[in-house]
Amino acid sequence: MELKKKISTIVQEEVKDYKEKSFPIDGGYFSQFNTIRRINLYINNQYLERDAEREGLIFWNISNSRVIHFAKNIDLDTKDLMPYGKGETNYWQSWILKLKFKKWLKDNHFSLLLNDLSEGVSTYGSIVWKKYTDPKTKEVKLIESDLRRLAFKQTLRTVRDGNIVEMHYLTETEIREKEGAWDNIDLILKNAKRGEGKDQDTNENALYEVWERVGEVMDTNNKIHFTHYIGAGYGDKEVIAFEDEIKREQNPYYDFHIGRYRGRWLRVGNVERLFSLQERANTVVNQNAESTAIASLLLMRSADPNTYGNILQGAISGQIINSTDLQQIGIDNRAFNVLLTELEKIEQQADTLCFTPAIVTGEKLPSSTPFRGMTVMSNAAKSVFDYIKQSIGETVSNLLTEEILPSVVKKWNRGDMIDMIDDIKDIKLFDETVVKAKQMEVLKHNLDLGIVTSQEELDNISQEVKSIIEKNGRKIEIPKGFFNFDYGISLNVVGEAVDKAQQNDVYSQIIPMIAANPAIKNDPYFRQWVENNGITPTTMTVEELNKQVEQLKGSATGMTPPTPAPQDKLMAQVNQ
Repeated sequence: MELKKKISTIVQEEVKDYKEKSFPIDGGYFSQFNTIRRINLYINNQYLERDAEREGLIFWNISNSRVIHFAKNIDLDTKDLMPYGKGETNYWQSWILKLKFKKWLKDNHFSLLLNDLSEGVSTYGSIVWKKYTDPKTKEVKLIESDLRRLAFKQTLRTVRDGNIVEMHYLTETEIREKEGAWDNIDLILKNAKRGEGKDQDTNENALYEVWERVGEVMDTNNKIHFTHYIGAGYGDKEVIAFEDEIKREQNPYYDFHIGRYRGRWLRVGNVERLFSLQERANTVVNQNAESTAIASLLLMRSADPNTYGNILQGAISGQIINSTDLQQIGIDNRAFNVLLTELEKIEQQADTLCFTPAIVTGEKLPSSTPFRGMTVMSNAAKSVFDYIKQSIGETVSNLLTEEILPSVVKKWNRGDMIDMIDDIKDIKLFDETVVKAKQMEVLKHNLDLGIVTSQEELDNISQEVKSIIEKNGRKIEIPKGFFNFDYGISLNVVGEAVDKAQQNDVYSQIIPMIAANPAIKNDPYFRQWVENNGITPTTMTVEELNKQVEQLKGSATGMTPPTPAPQDKLMAQVNQ
């Protein structure tokens, strides 16, 4: 495809516009590039201007601690991402998917990526993830993109709505590792601009600049194409390493935000929210430091014209000073209390703006604060973060269910074999899963042919499968299209994740219900209720459920679970 303008020229123009241009917003002008640069300086305790006169000034950081406390309240855990099935058929799919998905989360260190997500949006207000295919394993993975290296239109609602450029600074080794995924490796090393690194002027030890662009381009026939390019060099030295025409929905970049769109892509994070307070805090602290330095001076006075010079530096031990009225001048920092009061007010206002009062940060409250009052304040403070966590969680859920899991399970569908461990519960569930899978396969096949499947045929399948299991061992080839992400399987990210304490409580409730009425196990509403609480319906025997309670409690409870103690209504509402 011949473009109307070189892709490297387009990249240069878009990066230049992003860095140099500001746009009007709310009566002022906003530059995303300068805002992100300022945030990075502040979180590293640096001033915007670090000339010789400003060296030695104190930077009183009021952002970093609040970022951490803000982040911990919107943090997602991998347990929140466990898939669950909706309906009888999908329970089996959900069970198999959980086995593999847990391994995928662990192999990809996804918990660390979730932690970085929480801290990133708390710091900047927005962050970007990129989906890519590992050239070695061919697996789909996610990585966080550095906001300092991205360039796009600052007024976009989401990065998926426009063109985006990402700059990479790589070593020769990192570039050569792309062999097979990229073309023209040697030309890239020859023509790439030397970017960040040591000795940039002489190009020694400097990193190679590689650009990546996803977005629209126009060919010589004025036709618009949505493309993904990776290359290096500019103008006549342009080298294309990767080129692919894709659909807009295949854009590999995804963004997360802590607030609604207000005319600019970058939402207001905690550091930017405290820009003006940070400046004032630095001024107050350094003014106090200057006043304290002056107050620490030892000054003497005398009306005797024969007494002169620096007594402190000129005198020696034991020397007699000939003066009739030599006295020390008393100096103190009289503005200290005023400066301290203002700094306290700045800290209080920072807590207000970042939703991080003492009840959130874990600081000790006054001893006169009643316990119930602390509970109410804790719930009120933490509820502020719920909608932010929900927004982030839904984005993660959609990304995993629509982009990641379907791509990953394609590999499983082609013949993945699951070796079962020697756990009685898993073995029982495995046998039933294989039977259900084979029965559903026959049902769908007969349905396509217009044939009615009899119960006798289903029973024969069950016996045949069990015979195969006994002969060949417990392995299963997952059939093509087994996982139904459109209707049958969802990710339970926000609001329904179950921890051990909650799951233990559910076990304690359903055991007496099943013991009193065994038929309730077949009630569809009951089965969906226990599935939503993280319990596979097929394991609901009194013996098995008692076993789970024993494991969760860490003690043998026998067949009859202890009756839960009445719980205070207020305490029942405390956010865990």
